[in-house]
Amino acid sequence: MVKLLTVASLFASLITAQQGITIQLAPDGAQPPKPIRVVRTDAAMAAKATPVDSVGSISAPISGYVLDPAGGVRPILGFGMFSVIGGAWNLDENIAAAVPSPNQNYLVEVATNGLASLWVSFSGGLGQVAFPSDVSETSSVTPSPLGFSIAVVSRKRGTVQVFTSVPTSPMLAFSATFSELGGVPNSLAVSDDGSTLLYTIQDRKLASLHMIQNGRVPQLVEGGSFSSVAFAPNSLDSAAAEATGNRVYLLRYSNRQYAVALLAEGSNHISHTVAIDFSRDGQQVLVADGELNTIRSFRLDGTEGLAARCDCAIEMLTRLTGNAVFQITRFDGARAMIFDGDVDPASVVAISALKSGMN
Repeated sequence: MVKLLTVASLFASLITAQQGITIQLAPDGAQPPKPIRVVRTDAAMAAKATPVDSVGSISAPISGYVLDPAGGVRPILGFGMFSVIGGAWNLDENIAAAVPSPNQNYLVEVATNGLASLWVSFSGGLGQVAFPSDVSETSSVTPSPLGFSIAVVSRKRGTVQVFTSVPTSPMLAFSATFSELGGVPNSLAVSDDGSTLLYTIQDRKLASLHMIQNGRVPQLVEGGSFSSVAFAPNSLDSAAAEATGNRVYLLRYSNRQYAVALLAEGSNHISHTVAIDFSRDGQQVLVADGELNTIRSFRLDGTEGLAARCDCAIEMLTRLTGNAVFQITRFDGARAMIFDGDVDPASVVAISALKSGMN
């Protein structure tokens, strides 16, 4: 059952009844998984590579990762608009996709043969760790807002698997077949505690929003044509967007159901949403518009926040270090675009690759 509320009443419930969830960490006494192998990254050398158009060296923390079209992965060094892309790290694998943790403490690699694996910091390099279940023929990987859980989708096998306690002691929380979900999921989000999946199912021209929880029957959250869905960090509250209807909704979770309220629509300068996400503090919803080429934030009471335009084709919202900092385009071998909502005014900037070979 779905309850419809005004955004004002929903916002009131959000600030008077904080929704906390229990994050499944490693069991007492659990040992970190032993790496299959370790690859030296020479992170210190990568962080001191010479920029393409300047002289000297830099030293900065890692705030994210990108897949290098030429092979390997590269760290994003620095914070927000003051970031650069470091030298490539050779993982000695043919990589189809690299999905970074929103907390920058692991990387999920999907090899070209479809096998997914974790890469975690280990002895001055990266250690490859196997998932505790069959993750062959992986189609996509979706981390939770803070990276504590991961949803692994295999279209060939027709399954979605949810892993928790990542990366310290990954364990399979639950899995569901596409038949159990009611169809093939398109957009998908997993909560930080790994208890809940929100996903869309395409039916002709519509894409309705559904929920499934471990051990429970899936339920319809809202009909419509949804294109994007995201959980708030450390919460079962969420947001969802309709690309064709130019609407963004706030969904408040209570008693195993969602109350849905309109947060923003076309009159709020939304044209075609390609991705949404929450700020790290959960107080803003970020909307990436693929037609207007803008990133716009909305507070939970529906008022507009910061906004910035990009002279680029916005593809994604991938969380980097910071409260509202996201990678918005793929790395093309020379640069990637990021949105920095931690500065006022908000900015979209290009971050360039350092001149460095494979390590």
